[in-house]
Amino acid sequence: MSKLVCTKCGKEANEGELFCKECGSKLMYVLDEKDEVTSKKEKSKKEEKKEEKVIEEIATEPEKVEVKEEIEEVVSEPIVEEIKEKPKKQNRVVAVTADGREVVDYVQYKPKKKKTGLVVSIIIILLLLIIIGVLVFFIMNKDSENKKEEDKPIEDKDKDKDKDKEKEKEENYKYIKVYCDYYNNFNTTASGRYITDIPVVNDDYDVLAGVIFYDSSYNEDGGIVLYRDGDKVHIYNSDTKKKDTINLNASYEKYSIVTDLKNRKAYGIEFQEGIEKEKDKYGYETVKRISKSGYYNLNTEKELYNYLEYHDFNYVTDDKISAVKGYEKDSEATAYLLNSKKEEQLLSKTYEQDGCEEYKYKGYGDFVLAGESYCMDDGVGNATLYDKDLNVLKTGIYESNISYYNNELFYNDETSITKYNKNGLEIYKKEFTKVLDVIRGFFIIVKDNQIVITNEDNIEVILGEWKDTYFYHSMISGYYNANQLDNEQEKDAGIYLIIETGENGPSSGVEYYFNVDTHNTKKFDLPEIGGYAKPVLYLYPEEETNVTVTFENKNNITVSYPKFKNSWEVVAKPNGDLYDKDGKYYYGLYWEEELNHKVDFTEGFYVEKENAIEFLEEKLESIGLNNKERNEFIMYWLPILERNEKNLVYFELTEERDNFNKLIINPVPDSILRLAIHVKKVNEKVNIKEEILPTFERVGFTAVEWGGVLYK
Repeated sequence: MSKLVCTKCGKEANEGELFCKECGSKLMYVLDEKDEVTSKKEKSKKEEKKEEKVIEEIATEPEKVEVKEEIEEVVSEPIVEEIKEKPKKQNRVVAVTADGREVVDYVQYKPKKKKTGLVVSIIIILLLLIIIGVLVFFIMNKDSENKKEEDKPIEDKDKDKDKDKEKEKEENYKYIKVYCDYYNNFNTTASGRYITDIPVVNDDYDVLAGVIFYDSSYNEDGGIVLYRDGDKVHIYNSDTKKKDTINLNASYEKYSIVTDLKNRKAYGIEFQEGIEKEKDKYGYETVKRISKSGYYNLNTEKELYNYLEYHDFNYVTDDKISAVKGYEKDSEATAYLLNSKKEEQLLSKTYEQDGCEEYKYKGYGDFVLAGESYCMDDGVGNATLYDKDLNVLKTGIYESNISYYNNELFYNDETSITKYNKNGLEIYKKEFTKVLDVIRGFFIIVKDNQIVITNEDNIEVILGEWKDTYFYHSMISGYYNANQLDNEQEKDAGIYLIIETGENGPSSGVEYYFNVDTHNTKKFDLPEIGGYAKPVLYLYPEEETNVTVTFENKNNITVSYPKFKNSWEVVAKPNGDLYDKDGKYYYGLYWEEELNHKVDFTEGFYVEKENAIEFLEEKLESIGLNNKERNEFIMYWLPILERNEKNLVYFELTEERDNFNKLIINPVPDSILRLAIHVKKVNEKVNIKEEILPTFERVGFTAVEWGGVLYK
């Protein structure tokens, strides 16, 4: 029940009164004490019911409740009745109801609503920091470039400006076709064989030099061209389609590109000036002296060598080139091995320029062979083998002692084989009774009078019988791939060995085939190893020249090295070096052909075994072979003459040789000598009219061939 009381003195008043009778203050209604307690209890029960309802909502549908605060606490017992499993941790939740009241309790569920605001803020801040960092980097880099540009020498700035101008002109490029004629003249006048197109900007351009690439079928396959476009010199490689501008004077008399043909790339440019010429007694012009020659390194873009009388720069290894100093006929010269990356002379050797005294350097990977490796000197070779650091590995050897395969070098001294790895370390050595050859890591040896193929793994494949009277043709034996074999012969790629036995005729023999993968073998009987035995052709142009060689009767060719397919295409150098499309070196072109005529020995010479050496030396010098050619001729034919106690000999010379199979060479040599010795065994001394032998004169571009025929 409520009652009316004074708000000031608290005295009760009667119903209907407005003011307190005692003090005159206002009156108000209040509950008695018992009703107040009851009211509070009822209010508490109502609030508890509402709170229980909110807790139930949190427990069953938390996504519908706005969570104001979460505090993780460890509790021992669940408070919400609906939680059946006792968790180790629960969340203390302050929830806000729809009418704005806050309810606090512990539940095991978290609201599904994620707090994305903080994450988004962090991401935005990180992105801003990244953007600021990139901007700072570009600003600093630009300042650095500007600083470098300010510090550049004036000439470098001019170069950069020229490059920028060149880029601007690129859109105006026109492409000009380049050809090469049979005289090795590279031109843009459609003279000769098409090589490639070069990009030019100006109407004033000129081709300075070039090199031809060949494909596996010996067809022209692009190349490298050095040319002038306006006042700039460029080099263009048809493989890479790349044009490089080089800082080289365009006014020298002659240029040649120092090239690794196997890898189809250029290393440098040789240039010459002050070339003095003279006329011989026939009126032909020949080079007498070169007063200046230099080498421009394409890697460093510098002229490394610019000395008087240097000439004939050649690729040896990736960091070494060779050069000759002292180009004057019938005089001494010095052969240098040079560091191609900096101005440094590594090796040198003085030699006489005529005959076999020529000195050269040849590379096998990183190995270098140096010396007169193609000449005979009392039966001892005179070349030296060096590793990549020019430490001496072997001395007194021939090139034929060397075999290089798979970055490893094999040295064979006819009774042992030594192998070196690419660092020049000896990693294998073994003794044998007789070593015939090393081909692609396989050893061709004689064991117990049998021809055997073996290797480091000690496989042993017996091919056939060996006798001391047999002759192994190392020139035409070797590994042949599919492109090097005649398709009509239906032969497989592999190692082919040619052994002359003479058992079914004076030049009969056998051919053995060995498959390097399966180790299968085959044997072919050869009634005649050619007819003309070992014709070999040397080419001596006055300057480096692309030469094509073929025959009037191509079908007469039975054996050849390198493989003859309609023609040979080689790069010939003045010293006689020949290189094929892959940059592989040859000292001559070798073949054998069918015998299509015989001589009657109505004239010639009678030669006994003990006089054979003296006879050959005298007659060959009289005919006009140089020291190198004489030595190789004697090395091949002396054993044949000495097999017989008594011989008849006839020399077939150029005009007679041409009657039966003419040799066709482009460009046409100024002078050519063809020589074939005919040898016949006799049982007694024969009186024969002595043959008159003319002396061959070498004029201009010279070609020399020698071979022979052995009769029963």
